[in-house]
Amino acid sequence: MKPETQHVIQTLRTAMRVLGFTNAEIERRLGVSGGYLTRLFGGVMELRFEHIVDISRAMGLEPEEVLQLAFPQPRNPPTEAALRLRETLMPILSQPQAAPAVPPSQPEAPADADLSASLDQELERRIQRILLRVLGNLGKSAGGGE
Repeated sequence: MKPETQHVIQTLRTAMRVLGFTNAEIERRLGVSGGYLTRLFGGVMELRFEHIVDISRAMGLEPEEVLQLAFPQPRNPPTEAALRLRETLMPILSQPQAAPAVPPSQPEAPADADLSASLDQELERRIQRILLRVLGNLGKSAGGGE
């Protein structure tokens, strides 16, 4: 198992214990069989991002909060790829974002296509906020001091 994977698993375990959850309680909330978390945390099952999402939410956390607990500080110095991303995305992410206008004629329950587009837009906004926060910190730690 890669050290980063083991670190995320340990972060999940620690969060569970601090918040007072047992493996059995999280397994019940996930609707999985007993021993699921033991197998997952022991490396019998490969940790996937969906696992992080599901376990996080079963504890009342968002996945980004768990990942921020696991990796609170940006890499210093940042990788060359992170610097290129920052240079490319910062002008886009620095622009103020207006709240999306909701047309007054929008139905109460949007159609599947509308819901999908709305979820995609929300996901994009969240990713932009996360990237702005992370990449902004990279610039500060690299001496950019923005």
